[in-house]
Amino acid sequence: MVITKIGDLSRRIALLGAVLCCLTACTERLDVQETFVGSCWEKVDTLYYAVSSPGTVSLTPTIFFTNDYSYRNLYLKVLVKEENILLADTMLQQVFMDEMGVWSVPYQGGTYRVAYEVQLTLPPTTTRIGLVQYMRDDALCGIESAGFRIE
Repeated sequence: MVITKIGDLSRRIALLGAVLCCLTACTERLDVQETFVGSCWEKVDTLYYAVSSPGTVSLTPTIFFTNDYSYRNLYLKVLVKEENILLADTMLQQVFMDEMGVWSVPYQGGTYRVAYEVQLTLPPTTTRIGLVQYMRDDALCGIESAGFRIE
């Protein structure tokens, strides 16, 4: 009787493992990060990535700053394109430093980390998601890297 229960338990664990593997394989997750030469993000440097997850996705743009960043906030644009057609243009903005220059975001290893959250609805075709800095300066210095996670 004990052997049968252990066998049943083993089968259930194996079945649960197979279901979890299937669910994980069916969910596309993209995690990308680009590092900028000289810690400057040029306005013309739009970061584009191909995505083939139709429906609503959670997008988390993440930016890593140094103390050399000269603003209290950052405007970003998230672009969704299908071939050369712009489908969505979402503006994101976040204030992460007070008037005295004190950061209000996590600091680790010499950099500050700022994350945004946005929900996007993507078409059933392969699309490109772009991330661009949308500040006044053509070269936005003090930014080590930028990227995003899609789930």
